Amino acid sequence: TLLLLSTIALGVAFGGAGGKNDNSSSSVGDQPSQPSVSCIIDVQDRYDHAKSIVSGITPLEALENTTSPQNKALEWIVCEDKISSKLIDDRDPSTGLLPKQAHGTKVGGDSGEAQVLRRYALATFFFATSEQGPWNEKWNFLSENMHECAWHHSKTRQNFPYGDFDPVGFVCIYPGPVLSGEAPKIMLDDTETEIGGMNWNFRIPNNLTGTIPPEFGHIEDMTQIGLENQ
Repeated sequence: TLLLLSTIALGVAFGGAGGKNDNSSSSVGDQPSQPSVSCIIDVQDRYDHAKSIVSGITPLEALENTTSPQNKALEWIVCEDKISSKLIDDRDPSTGLLPKQAHGTKVGGDSGEAQVLRRYALATFFFATSEQGPWNEKWNFLSENMHECAWHHSKTRQNFPYGDFDPVGFVCIYPGPVLSGEAPKIMLDDTETEIGGMNWNFRIPNNLTGTIPPEFGHIEDMTQIGLENQ
C-alpha cells in the first residue's frame, strides 16, 4: 500500500492544470473556511477528545502545527463537521466510546471512532492537495451534514468501471459480487447495510497540488484508487 501511495503521490506533487473536461465547472468560492481559534476554545472538550482519536494515525507534532493539513483537518472535524461533532459529543461518559455507526463498513467495522478517523483522513487529503490553490470543484468534499459516501459528483461521461454513470470523488459500493457487465451499485451512506468497499475515483482534472498525506493510507476499506490527469 505504501508503495502504491508513494507512486500516486509523485503525480500529485508535481500536479498541473491538466486538460479540461466537458463536465468541469469552477467553484473556487465554494471552499471551506478555516475555523477560528475562538471555536476551539468554545469546544475544548470536543477538541481534546477528537485529538486523542486522530493521534492514533497522526503524530502530535503535525496536529499542533497550525499550518499543517492535519491541523486544519482536526479543526474542521471539531468546529464544522456536524457528523463527527455529534459522535464525539454523544460519547459514553464512563467509557469515552463513541456511538456506533448505522452499519459501518465491511473491514473497518461500525465504531464511531472509525467514521471520525475516515472523515479526518479525507479532510487531511483535501487540505494537503489544496496547498497551492483550491480544487476546481469540491465534489461535495467536507460537506458537514453529508455522509462521506456522498462526497462525489455524478458525471455523464463514460468511464470504466461505472459506464455512463460516473461518480467522481469518494465512492462507496454495496457489499457482494458485481456481475459481469454490470456497474457497481453506489451507496450514499450505511443506513441500509454495511458498506462493502470504497473507491477513489479522481480521473478528471481538478487542480490537485501538493503531496498525498500518510493518513490517506488509513482508510481501511479502500478497494480501488484511480487518480490521474491532475
